Amino acid sequence: MSLNRVLVAKTYFFVFLAVASLIAMGPGSAFALTVDLSNHWRDISTLNTVGFLTQDVLFFGALSVQPAGPPTSVSASQGGVTLPLFHLGGGVGDIVPGQYGRSIFYNPALTGSWSLTA
Repeated sequence: MSLNRVLVAKTYFFVFLAVASLIAMGPGSAFALTVDLSNHWRDISTLNTVGFLTQDVLFFGALSVQPAGPPTSVSASQGGVTLPLFHLGGGVGDIVPGQYGRSIFYNPALTGSWSLTA
């Protein structure tokens, strides 16, 4: 048997083993999606000397959603309002790569707890 045929045969064998292993594990063995360290606060910034915007917003999200980034999508719901959250982590040297969140202008009707869904 030539060297090329041996290499092709071994490659097919390992591909077969990989596919068979994936089929045997089934969908129940996929990584679990977790949402941890959820947060919600009101941020009021007034005139200041450091150049931050003057704003009154509600911020909500989670510090740890795993796995993070596409295709994972996260949304927050409260009182009939559902909003998508943005993936804020994942930059080079980021200490919270799984962070998702968003801010909206302050609305007194939306100051309660948000339910996060991923």
